[in-house]
Amino acid sequence: MTNGDYFAKLAKMRRDYLGDRYHSALQRLRNHDALPLIPVAREQQAVLEAQIMAELCSGGRWWAHPFGIAKVDVTFSNSAILTLDSHHVSARENNEHKQYPASEYAAGRLLPSAEEGMQVHGPLGLRVARIEDKDLTLRHADSREAQVILRACPGTHWQQHIDERLEDTRKAGFRPLWRERSMTKHELSDQQQFPMVWEEKQGLAWIGSGLLRRIALFHTSSTAHSVSSWITGYEWIVELTTIRGLPLEHDRFLARLTDPTWGLPLRVASHHCFCEMSRRGPFGWQCTYRLQATGDRKGGLQLRFQADGFARKRLHRDALLKAGADRKWLERVLPERLINQAEESDR
Repeated sequence: MTNGDYFAKLAKMRRDYLGDRYHSALQRLRNHDALPLIPVAREQQAVLEAQIMAELCSGGRWWAHPFGIAKVDVTFSNSAILTLDSHHVSARENNEHKQYPASEYAAGRLLPSAEEGMQVHGPLGLRVARIEDKDLTLRHADSREAQVILRACPGTHWQQHIDERLEDTRKAGFRPLWRERSMTKHELSDQQQFPMVWEEKQGLAWIGSGLLRRIALFHTSSTAHSVSSWITGYEWIVELTTIRGLPLEHDRFLARLTDPTWGLPLRVASHHCFCEMSRRGPFGWQCTYRLQATGDRKGGLQLRFQADGFARKRLHRDALLKAGADRKWLERVLPERLINQAEESDR
């Protein structure tokens, strides 16, 4: 393989796994300005990345990219830079798609606060390190090295969003924690009162971080137009929803996710696939895959590939367009022909 072929292959992988633009990735690789592979995050770095992943991936909104993250870049110091979409959209029945800045949403989800006698709201230990232009740098109170940069669109005013969050927090009678230097008594109390919850999240950090560092796979290597995620016990669950009439392509996604070079060290422990049985029927179905670590790590990943009906898909397509989704990608995951056929059959 020539140097040109080698760099071209790596650029395609960065595009498919990280969301990098191919020509940009190719140039950076040639200039030795980008990592050729995706490194494993260090322990506290993985915790921070998993916390951010868990908060941003809650679903219920329409984004141009999975969970509003257009691109991930892993730096040479093994920290992460997340390039955010400019905004997200809420799909409403009257077709009025209201837009909200992604930076405002991130500040609302990520900045922790405390209410006396209650669990902490937001990720334990997450702190604002600095604001520089469109970049918000987050760190963890237990580590000087772990950090994640949220890179918003030009014109973003992070300080304004943080000030608004501060005002809302104080009005509610809560204590803002994101400016504290170290772990507060509220956060330490949470860890002590709910040790199993904290242990479970720690055990799943490598999965959350690994998914975040491969966020583009949900966009480039599946037919899902909607992705949501949550944590239950020692299992990280991801639900990928595909319109009925398109193949779920879960085998392709799984192959890329578990690729020995670019993927995560996971193996399929069990699965239930209903594609052959259900694709002839009029209803949707779900194929479920449970993955476990190939080594001795704790935690597992459950992937739910859903074939959904046609209800409200015109609304969903319009919302994704308003969110700034790429039209070629949209035509691949929510084809106009399928929506038109469904609307014709309903008349």
